[in-house]
Amino acid sequence: MEPDNPTQTITLVLTCLNGPECVVSFEPWGSQHVLRREDRFTVSVTAPAPIDSIEVSYGSDGIIVCLLIDGEITVTNRAGESLPL
Repeated sequence: MEPDNPTQTITLVLTCLNGPECVVSFEPWGSQHVLRREDRFTVSVTAPAPIDSIEVSYGSDGIIVCLLIDGEITVTNRAGESLPL
């Protein structure tokens, strides 16, 4: 039997390749974190299925991740430390 409210998890891994660092902004919270070349950010989203989309944009100021999803969202760095949204 399938659960009444199935969930889905999507994981994004963000890296910086074109410079020593870039800024990653998380919307709708407005939080920003500096992503250095030797680091990576793992964004994990668990929400009711199906998750329609996660928007990732690149602009002159860095990367923007837009998470307009009602679910559990975590962001960690390479060391496993949680980053506040």
